[in-house]
Amino acid sequence: MSTRLGFSGCFRDELGADRTMLSTSRDKTSPRIGLISTISDNPAYNHVFRNYNHDVSATSQYPGTCNAKVWEAIRASAAAPGYFEDFKLGEHIHQVIFRKYFNI
Repeated sequence: MSTRLGFSGCFRDELGADRTMLSTSRDKTSPRIGLISTISDNPAYNHVFRNYNHDVSATSQYPGTCNAKVWEAIRASAAAPGYFEDFKLGEHIHQVIFRKYFNI
């Protein structure tokens, strides 16, 4: 386990550094899944990490991707203020803020 990389390093080590969300759907026994995070741009918006791709003619209410690495998607969806640090992926900062955006 990679202690110098902390929380993110643990995910990367355990799940594989290069395994993508979409690659998990190649296993016929794997269900379709979505992991949710909030991109804290101004204004903040929800982001869905999927292990499937939409039909070309379909659109989703929430932006997202199926091309992220599995460890990145899990880490971003675990970025809950007060529990785990925010997670920077590309140019965006991911957090999970359920009450404000999902009326929970």
